[in-house]
Amino acid sequence: MVCEGANFLLMRYLAIKRYTGTFELSTIYINGDMCRNIYECTGPFVGTVNDKKVEVCKIYRYIMEECGIVHQCVTVMTTHGRIISQEWEGCPYILNLNPLLFMEDGKPKPYERLMLEKTWSDDMELLSKYLDYKTRAEMKMKTYMSDHPEVKDILGDYVNNIIMLKPGNVIAFTMNYFQNLFPIRIGRIAYFEKSNENHMLEGS
Repeated sequence: MVCEGANFLLMRYLAIKRYTGTFELSTIYINGDMCRNIYECTGPFVGTVNDKKVEVCKIYRYIMEECGIVHQCVTVMTTHGRIISQEWEGCPYILNLNPLLFMEDGKPKPYERLMLEKTWSDDMELLSKYLDYKTRAEMKMKTYMSDHPEVKDILGDYVNNIIMLKPGNVIAFTMNYFQNLFPIRIGRIAYFEKSNENHMLEGS
């Protein structure tokens, strides 16, 4: 039995091996029913892909349901195993190779990963959005103190307390000073922590 993931691996293997012939396996259809799964390989021939002469293989696949309905699929691959196109009979969508991809004797070029941090500035739309966001963020930072005079008053009171009281441990004093400005904090409910521990014990 061959499912869809293994089907692509199988077709790639058939194309690389330049297989010619017909054989039958089984598969599971989208509704979960077992179906006949027939492959018909025509063998390699020369085709034109992105204006390049490339050796390709055409693989016909027939999925036959128990009720008699037949689903036909045609897949064209290079002899290096790259999918050029795939089309299901009656389906409005066709899988096609990127028309801008450069093909050299049908062999795919090594994949070159471009890091976003090196290429994002070349995208004018992305760069424009970044600059707009940066400008808004800078304006918020510059106007924060004027928009929130209460923060300025709090910092002024804090500095005055430091100067007048001269605490020996400035860090502890600072932590205690600002913690007293927090809203009333509701304590953690131990029940939930115990419940989580019980779940962890049950799961282990």
